Amino acid sequence: MHKRKASLVFALHALCCFSASTNAIEPTAPDTVLMKQLMHLQVQVNESSQGIAQSELTAAQFPLNRPTGLEKSLSLKSFNVPYDLYVWQQDGYLFAEAVPTTAAGIYVCSSSWLLVQAYSNYVSAFNSARFVAADGSTVCGDYSQSVVFQITQWANLYDKLVDFAKPFNMVENQNADLAVLVNGGVSDGSSSAGTISANLDINIPSIDLDTAEGKRKVWVNLIYNGNLNDGTLSWKLGNAGYHE
Repeated sequence: MHKRKASLVFALHALCCFSASTNAIEPTAPDTVLMKQLMHLQVQVNESSQGIAQSELTAAQFPLNRPTGLEKSLSLKSFNVPYDLYVWQQDGYLFAEAVPTTAAGIYVCSSSWLLVQAYSNYVSAFNSARFVAADGSTVCGDYSQSVVFQITQWANLYDKLVDFAKPFNMVENQNADLAVLVNGGVSDGSSSAGTISANLDINIPSIDLDTAEGKRKVWVNLIYNGNLNDGTLSWKLGNAGYHE
């Protein structure tokens, strides 16, 4: 009996070790070809839903290069290939240039980006970003050299769109901890420290206001109003408003 028991224990131990070694799954690198195909497929779906999507700009209005002296917005990687991203506003439109920093080509596609903006007292993500080339086509593919594109949105696909005239963030899916802050970017919801100009005017972009309905986020501009009779500095309200 002892020999049988010992043999059974040995057999179970061997089976356990054999199963563990044969069932182990080694981590593999992401299938970059598949990921690119999925991004391009999303663009194709958006284009088919949008109909004929053309840029509002003519080729003559489209910038060939970024403005001289413009600082880069982010240093990113496209499937482990590094590139610099520049974002700027020009004549009321939003543009970007992706510049490879090595000899390797980069993959740029609007479907890999999200737009984030405060909406109705919440910070919301919008999957509506569209990158448009000078000919009106959607930018989504491999580029061996720098590419300039306009940043727009798939207007016909969504009920709510990002207001480009207000602060928002551009976030790349593979680099969610990095964001391009447009028009100052989106507040994290906390009260923000403001700025004091040389003439002592004060700008507070976000601060809590206690109301009967609860706290509301407001912005306040205070204008320096000189010294009182006792020498105390004073300010008067210049302008104020609620955040959405």
